Formats: sequence, structure tokens, C-alpha cells
Amino acid sequence: MGLAPRQIHVLQYLAQGMSNREIAKKMIVSEGSVKAYLADACTKLGVRDRVQALIRAYELGIVSPRLVVEQ
Repeated sequence: MGLAPRQIHVLQYLAQGMSNREIAKKMIVSEGSVKAYLADACTKLGVRDRVQALIRAYELGIVSPRLVVEQ
């Protein structure tokens, strides 16, 4: 599989319920970069979308989903 660190970070932020825009702001990259990292992660994980990527990442122990609510 071999996910890159940025791809793992995107999956971890996704598991916190963040949107692409929020992830981009957190990582200090463009939304396009977030989409590219996620697309590459999907390819490596053998899935077709962000929901499946999150499920697969959870199954593999890469993420522990938890909602982070900002106040």
C-alpha cells in the first residue's frame, strides 16, 4: 500500500469530520492538493471515494474516527 505522510494526514483529518477546505487550511495547502492527496490515497487503498477510503483506513488501523467540534 505505502501511503505517503500527507495522504495519511488527509485521512486522519477526514476521520475528524473535516471538509477539504478545513483540511487544506490545517495543512496549509490548497484544496486541490487535498483532493489530489485523497485521490492518490484512494488509488493506493483500492477504493473509489472518500467514504470507502475512511472505512479502509479504519480497518487498517490508520485512523480512529472522532468528531472534532470547533466552538
